[in-house]
Parts: sequence; structure tokens; C-alpha cells
Amino acid sequence: MPALDVLSSMDSDWKAEFETALPRARRMAQILPLVRVFIPHNEPRLTDELHDLLIDGDLKRSHKSGDSSKKEIRLQVRDSLYFHAGRTHPDYGHAVLVFKDLRGAVEVTPFGIGGLDCPSYGPDHAAGKCVSPIAHIELSKQSDFVHDSTWAEKWRDRASEFLAAFFGDRLDKYFYPEDSGRPTRPDPERIFVAPDNRDWRSWTIELRKLDDLHVRAALQADLILIWALDEHVENLIDETVQDTGTPKTDLFPFLTELPEHLRLDRTATDAKSLFAAVDATVKALVLS
Repeated sequence: MPALDVLSSMDSDWKAEFETALPRARRMAQILPLVRVFIPHNEPRLTDELHDLLIDGDLKRSHKSGDSSKKEIRLQVRDSLYFHAGRTHPDYGHAVLVFKDLRGAVEVTPFGIGGLDCPSYGPDHAAGKCVSPIAHIELSKQSDFVHDSTWAEKWRDRASEFLAAFFGDRLDKYFYPEDSGRPTRPDPERIFVAPDNRDWRSWTIELRKLDDLHVRAALQADLILIWALDEHVENLIDETVQDTGTPKTDLFPFLTELPEHLRLDRTATDAKSLFAAVDATVKALVLS
């Protein structure tokens, strides 16, 4: 049963809390930015994304891992480019782009589908990264749950209802780390209260763009809010410039088009500290 089905069955106390929280949740949802972590840790995706984004200005659906592609097929989810609403995760790479909004067709769920289709063993399962208990039921039922839970139209309206229903007057908890940010109310499937779920992606809004993103066009449309690179990527770029003797403007033309005034925290060295700075900036913006 999708999380928002609770709207028709709330008791009087929950309904009153929801209605009180909804105006602030609407304001938050309308400006909640969309975050894409890029330049992953492993080859060949690291080189592919360096080339496609920093040279050509493109984020492509083909940039995702083979495991993610297989999961889309198994869950019957459309080929997508993934974003989190308001959150970064250093597991995904070394750099980040934060967008005010995205154009084109999208599908949105109040959880990440990467935590589904869990084999009930392995490091991700042991670390509490699966969307339990849904991740362990029959695959066709998981697929049905994703489709029933998907917001394809007016997703920001649905997001405001989700935030008001499950975070109430504690909207700040949406940004808390790991399971300290659990929603304050249970969902019908008990995902939000399952003790095995210790990863915030189990209750964070995930947006899946159904086509590639031409980041240069997004920049021209004033849709980019923040961009940031960690020291690892900075060093790769500097080494390439030195080894080739070619100016950065020729090697990575789109990188040099990104405005410096949108760049965040050049002093952070690793992805974790850099993304913490991004998260803090986004949180302050959204909750102000």
C-alpha cells in the first residue's frame, strides 16, 4: 500500500498534525532541490562521466551501474537518471550538481528503488540498506509497490503531503543522517519503522528522469543551484592538464563554463566533507 494512502485513514490527532504541517511542507517541497552525485569511484564510469559531463555537458542514463540497470529491468522500472531531493550520498561519487528543478518527464517515489530486490544477504543487506520489508517479498509485488507508489504528475504536491504526513512539525528530520532521520509516523508497509532499515534512502524522495540531461541547457535556463568537486577530481583534472600540456578550457570546456559563484566549498578535500557542506547549505535554504 503506498505511503500516501494514509491520507484517507488518519485518526483525528494525526489529521490535525498533518493539516498544521502542510503549509510549511508545501513551501519546503516547492523549493526542494534535486541532487545528482557524479564521477563515480570506479572505472569505466569515472572516465565516462568525466568526458560526458565536463567536456560535453551531459548526464546520461547510461552512466548508472550495471547492477542498477538490471534492477530496473527486474522491477519493471523505466530506464532513468537518478536524483535525490535535497540529499547527497558520497557512495555515488566525487562531485555534485544541485538543480533548482528539472524539465521533462520524471517518476518520483518516497524511497530509493536501489534498496529493493534484496537477496537477503551480502554487505548492503547487513548494513541495513535494503527497503525492508518490501525488499524481501515476491519480486512482482515489489514491482507493483513501486508503480503504485510513483508520483508522475505534480510530484511536488505529493511530496508536500508526504512530508506533512510523515514528518509533521519535524520537517528538519528529513535531512538527518541515517536512521536518526526516520519519519515520525509509520507508513502502511512499516518501512519507516523497520529496525533493519538504517539508510535514509529508505524514506528520502527519489526522482528518476526518463531522459538524459543536457546540463548546459539547464545552466542556460538558470536551473543550477550549486556545483562542487572533491580533491580527487581536482587532482585528476590537474594531472591531465599537466600531462598533456593542454589548457583546461580545451580539455574540459563545460567545466570552465560552470560559474564560480555557484561553486561550493573549495576547501573540502574528500567527498564526505564536501557533501556535508552541500547538505548543510541545501538544508538551510529549504528550512529558512
